[in-house]
Amino acid sequence: MKIKVQIKGSEHLIIKLLKGLNINIYSINHIKDRSIYKIDKNDIKKIPKNLIVYKSKTIKESIIDNKEFIVSTLIGVLFLLVFSNIIFNIKIIHNDKNIRYITKKELDKYGLKLFTFKKNYKEIESIKQKILNDYKNQYEWIEIIPNGMSYIVKIEKRVLTQNKKEKPFCDIVATKNAIIRKIQSFKGQTILDIGDYVHKGDTIISGEISFNEDIKSTVCAEGVVRGNVWYSSNIKYPLYEYKKIYSGKDSSNIEIKLGNKSYTVFNVHFKHFITNKKRIIKIGNFEIIKHTNKEYHLKKIKLTKKSAINKALNLSKNRLLQRLKPNSQIINQKVLQSNKYNSIINMTVFYSVDEVVSKQIEKNKIENKEEEEG
Repeated sequence: MKIKVQIKGSEHLIIKLLKGLNINIYSINHIKDRSIYKIDKNDIKKIPKNLIVYKSKTIKESIIDNKEFIVSTLIGVLFLLVFSNIIFNIKIIHNDKNIRYITKKELDKYGLKLFTFKKNYKEIESIKQKILNDYKNQYEWIEIIPNGMSYIVKIEKRVLTQNKKEKPFCDIVATKNAIIRKIQSFKGQTILDIGDYVHKGDTIISGEISFNEDIKSTVCAEGVVRGNVWYSSNIKYPLYEYKKIYSGKDSSNIEIKLGNKSYTVFNVHFKHFITNKKRIIKIGNFEIIKHTNKEYHLKKIKLTKKSAINKALNLSKNRLLQRLKPNSQIINQKVLQSNKYNSIINMTVFYSVDEVVSKQIEKNKIENKEEEEG
C-alpha cells in the first residue's frame, strides 16, 4: 500500500532525508511550489511528525499505475516465447558429406529450416516418415531431436548387400598416345615393353595367358603403366603488370548474416581495397562481422621481355598441372616460338609429362561392342 506526503524543506534535503531513513520514493509530483512524494504507507512512521505538512489517504494501486512495468514485462515474455521457438541451428550428424547435403535439402523442403518456428512432435514424426519414404534405399532410420533453439539430426545409412561379381576377363589398355616408361604388372601377361610407343586403346597387359601360342586361361589383368605424354600450350602475357600502392586510408563497415543471407551496413566507397574480417557476435547461424577496409591504387609497371616470358611460363605450367592427375609430373618444357605484338608476348610451349596412361577394361564388354558394330 502507498501514501502521498508533503514534507517541509527543500526537495534536495527531503530526498536526502528519505534516503537516510531507507524510505523508497516511488514518484515526486510537483504542484505549484509544492512537492508531493509517493512512499510506502508503513514508512510514514519513520518521518518526524513536525515535518509532515500533508498526507493522503491510502492508495490502492491498479494495473494502470504499473502499466510501464507490465508492458515491458509482457514484451520481454513475448520476445522470450518467440525466440525460444525459433530454430537458430540445425546440426546434421553423419560422416558422408552427400548424405548431409541431401538431408538438409529434404528438411528445407518440408519446412524445417533456420529462422522458422519449431515443429511439434506430430510434425517432426511426419517429416521423418516422408524422408524415409523418399529415400528407402539410402536411409535405415533418421532421428530429429529438439535441443533448445536447435535440432540435432542423426541418420543411419542403409547398407545394401550386393553379390560381388568377379571380372571374368580384363585387359590393361592405353588411355592415350604415349611412350611407355614403367610397367607394374600384378596379374596377366605383359605384351609390350618399356620404350614402346602405344596408341590410345592398345592392350599393354593382356588377360589372356598363352603358352606356345595357345591360350591356356583368362584372368582379369591388373597393373599400372606410366608413359611419356606430350602437350602443347598457347599463352599470351602482357609486357606490364599492376602493383598495389596503399594510400593509408581505411574505413569500416558491418556485415549481418542470417543463414545464407547477408546484409551490409555502411558500404565502402573505395574503388580498390582489401578487407580484413573480424567476427563480433555469433549465435547459431546469426553473425555480426566487422570489415576493416584498406584502400590502394594500382600502379602500372613495365616488364622486360625476359621477365614476361618467365611469368608466362609459370602461368602456363600451373594451368597444365591443374588439368593433370595429382601423380603426374612435368619432366621437360620447351618454348617453340615467342612473338611480341602490341605489348603482349604470344608463346607456344611444348611439355613432356610422365603420367599414368592405363586403365582396366573388361574384355567381354569389348567383344560385345565389336559384335554389335559388325
